Amino acid sequence: MEVNTLKDSVGRLMRVCRLHRSITEKSFCRLGIHRSQFLLLMYLRNADGLPSQAEIAAHFEISAAAVAISLKKLEKRGLITRVPDNSDSRVNHIVISDSGAELMRKNELLFDENDRAMFRDVSEEERIVFDRVLEKIAENLIVCGAQDTAKPLPGVKS
Repeated sequence: MEVNTLKDSVGRLMRVCRLHRSITEKSFCRLGIHRSQFLLLMYLRNADGLPSQAEIAAHFEISAAAVAISLKKLEKRGLITRVPDNSDSRVNHIVISDSGAELMRKNELLFDENDRAMFRDVSEEERIVFDRVLEKIAENLIVCGAQDTAKPLPGVKS
């Protein structure tokens, strides 16, 4: 049996992350969107209320200008709509359109397909052990000072 070093294990983990990102990006391309646009649509779909551009920027910790660029592209494709605020004419609230919701549904089907392919030939027991190991690694990294700044994805247990 081959002996694996820690570097081998870390290298495999990094390779799997790169491969997963690659297949995810291909799914986005099949639907004609970028990762940031997908995250924005997911946020809008799951938002409580009608977020403004400023609230979206604050949530993603990016500039309002960066949000404006993405919103303009999404609006041009009919994936979002802007709803003027009743009390402040300078504010628009952003709503995912029916077309945007349909695109999200299609994307989730692609993600489900990718997830099933990724875990093909992996038993439920192996997946449970894998989950436990990943959680231990995450906890160890946090103890070492890593900051868990990633915002949880709606509907995904972290």
